Amino acid sequence: MPSTSRLGLVLTLLALSVVGAPPAKADGSCTAGKYCLWLDSNFSGCKYEFDRFEPDLRNSYFTDCPQQSVNDQVSSFDNTTGRFLLMWSEPNYKGKLLCVTQHQRANVPLDMNDKISSIRAYAFRQPGCN
Repeated sequence: MPSTSRLGLVLTLLALSVVGAPPAKADGSCTAGKYCLWLDSNFSGCKYEFDRFEPDLRNSYFTDCPQQSVNDQVSSFDNTTGRFLLMWSEPNYKGKLLCVTQHQRANVPLDMNDKISSIRAYAFRQPGCN
């Protein structure tokens, strides 16, 4: 009898550990033709993969960490498209601007790290981008 109750306890603890496990983290890759943002530098941590404009990231959440807002939490990015990706420090395409070229993959510069609040893609380089 004692071994059966011990087995039951082990199975219960195992079930609880699986249910309470945190979501899987990003593997550092981005699907071709998409834009990806990561919570941490070097393409690690929670990932947000998208293919549309985002005028206000306050209502967007990391794909694999649905409780974590993307707004002001981006430390690395990957633009796997042939478009320019512009990122602003304020919602609705306002504030300081970060220009990302086609197929660019990098950490967010320190002056914009954890400050991105809106994103828009363009077919051509935009004014204000060097």
